[in-house]
Amino acid sequence: MAHFMFLHSSYTGAWCWRDILPRLESKGHTCIAPDMPAGGKDPTPPESVTFEDYVRALIERIQPLPEPVILVGHSRTSIISQVAERIPSRVRALVYVAGLLLPDGSTMLDTVNGLDPEYLAQIVWSLDGKTARISSEGAAKLFFQLCPPSIRDEVIPWLRPEPVAPFQERLQITDDNFGRVPRYYVECIHDRILPIALQRKMYSALPCKRVYSLNADHAPFFSAPSELCSILLSIADEESEAAIHDLPQ
Repeated sequence: MAHFMFLHSSYTGAWCWRDILPRLESKGHTCIAPDMPAGGKDPTPPESVTFEDYVRALIERIQPLPEPVILVGHSRTSIISQVAERIPSRVRALVYVAGLLLPDGSTMLDTVNGLDPEYLAQIVWSLDGKTARISSEGAAKLFFQLCPPSIRDEVIPWLRPEPVAPFQERLQITDDNFGRVPRYYVECIHDRILPIALQRKMYSALPCKRVYSLNADHAPFFSAPSELCSILLSIADEESEAAIHDLPQ
């Protein structure tokens, strides 16, 4: 059975995986979905958070586990790339769900020209420029537009301001470390935040072991939970087979 570790996206928290974890756990898998610094219920002031804080928070959760993890990230997934660079032996596979799959030396902010302009218009900046949030109207129209209205109405009030500094910090990855961890991409065809053209550009430049497609918005954990779970179960099966083949003969 696999150990899954989940990274939530900007503005959200561990709550975004609430419909995914029980489905995977019912199949015998172990799942952990922590709140990142300043995310969900974590009390860290968002204006103080750095990219390194995110990376360290995940590494601290992964290191004590008895087996390498399948590290699943959503949206701001340069974080999982950096984690794989630091501890490649502890990461069985990387799964990018409508995520930023970027090359060495890039920042998450480098993708701004590929984002939906309507999404950018819905970002509300703090006066000091250290945090940003998405408006409720923008979240409903662009983040959760295909989700059940009851879920959309429930979770939009939970969205939090996002630290800006992590988006300005450069990714540092190598072929020797990050490059040896198998990676998968789950594209969301109707994504209005990371448009499908940007998703395809990224995984074409950094090819993945397998690419899956979902008829989903930027929140497939709510708009297509069963389909997303099926993909994750397939990845777990594939990586289990690969682990068996890797054993000494």
